[in-house]
Amino acid sequence: MNALNTSRLTAFLVGIWSCCVATVVVGFAWYDMRPTQLSAVAPPVLPASTQIIAHNLPQRPIVAMFVHPRCPCSRASLKEFSSVVRNLSNDADFRVIFFKPALQNLDWVRRDNLFATASAMKNVAVSIDEDGKEAERFGAETSGFVVAYDTQGRLLFSGGITGSRGHEGKNAGEELLQTMIRSAGQRGAPTVQPAQSPVFGCAILANPANTAPVAQ
Repeated sequence: MNALNTSRLTAFLVGIWSCCVATVVVGFAWYDMRPTQLSAVAPPVLPASTQIIAHNLPQRPIVAMFVHPRCPCSRASLKEFSSVVRNLSNDADFRVIFFKPALQNLDWVRRDNLFATASAMKNVAVSIDEDGKEAERFGAETSGFVVAYDTQGRLLFSGGITGSRGHEGKNAGEELLQTMIRSAGQRGAPTVQPAQSPVFGCAILANPANTAPVAQ
């Protein structure tokens, strides 16, 4: 093979390799930016059967995040949740609710550091959702799903508070949640339509074994 043919073959192979790399990069970017398609929705009124709060209606707006303890995407969700808590610590009550299969013990939830991260947050109550009953009740199909209700038990917000899968930083969902909470705290605030935001994360209930959640 002469030098000219060798050069052409090299250029061809480099071109093929570049196309493959570009395809992989675009594929990962598309996956990160693709929100979960939810089949359920959060109830418009706080369910009377919920065990998130101890009273029929909260004294302040309540914000709750549902987390699968094996979902790596939820590290970013908890990071953004902690930012919301810092900004609204005087305006709302906060909960983080961890899914636990009925056949697993508490060590299964605590094995990774997501539970420890949530437990270390100030002004946040951490709960265990036995067999995903609360997740089902609130339409929380994806880890990192957040719901917020006002003091009348009306839905203010549902969805995610990260800009894409596993990415930290300010984003539209987080800003929207904070806006809704602040508006609910104003005297004489009118009833508003609940806000929604895309949610990125792993399925909470879809995997029967619940040892490695399915990324949606």
